[in-house]
Amino acid sequence: MSDAWVAKLDSGGNLLWQKTFGFEGGDTGFVITPSSDGGFLLTGLLDAFASGGEGKTLHPGGNYWMIKISANGTKEWSKHYGGFFTDTPYGAVQTEDNGFIIVGSSDSYETDIFNNLGTYDFWIIKISQTGELVWTKNYGGSRIDEARAITPSGDGNYIITGDTRSDDQFVLENKGSADLWMMKITPNGELIWEKSFGGNDFDVARSVILTSDNGFLISGSSKSSNGNVTGNKGGNDAWIIKTDNEGEMLWQKSVGGSGFDFAYDAIQKPDNTIIAVGTTESSNGDISENQGSSDLLIIKLK
Repeated sequence: MSDAWVAKLDSGGNLLWQKTFGFEGGDTGFVITPSSDGGFLLTGLLDAFASGGEGKTLHPGGNYWMIKISANGTKEWSKHYGGFFTDTPYGAVQTEDNGFIIVGSSDSYETDIFNNLGTYDFWIIKISQTGELVWTKNYGGSRIDEARAITPSGDGNYIITGDTRSDDQFVLENKGSADLWMMKITPNGELIWEKSFGGNDFDVARSVILTSDNGFLISGSSKSSNGNVTGNKGGNDAWIIKTDNEGEMLWQKSVGGSGFDFAYDAIQKPDNTIIAVGTTESSNGDISENQGSSDLLIIKLK
């Protein structure tokens, strides 16, 4: 069906090498993370049922799937983590001890997971340099909570962003429907603080980075026009948030039109301008034209 695919290009966009990894089912690669030894960690989803026994269990859901490759794409090891249901990783970061922390969502409650809080949780795992499971943590509440991205916080800890529909247990506030959820954890996975952002509709995060002033830049989407959200153009807008180091919002910006608009990533350039990328189905509001159906969206903020 599908494999995880990794390709290396030179500065001119020429293909240097490419590798595929997978089995009979639908296997997907989501994130590639550089490692301190010059190689990479490929984070993806393993179709456990069709893997021929490669997964933790033979079940119809997916497992977290980590593949460590060398600088030239040679597989060094492959590991799988999860339970009987659907475990999907979306973000990874290398830690100071050369291990990795991986974040995503899980509705499993067995095998590697024993403290599910209700439906999908933020499922955070720490693995060693060789892929051995060090610890696992579940965060969220009784409804659907999905972690999408992680970044070092600049002080030895980590920031994780995603979305939550919960309003109990680890989620202290929900502004309505789904909120963008941000949390800070220690290197051992202990919660330091958490924050919810959004309004009465659907608000989510897809990326987070540490900025030059030690704050955080988050990209995602918002359908709200109240609470923390101002300037909604109609439907889902691409949504960009800037916070300080403690997770207090400094500013937010909605970009879009009356269609479906979404930001999936954002960076800060050396001159402090911000570039965000995503998709748009709009042809009004902030979007001057649409080539048909869904277009690539590039946003620059000063």
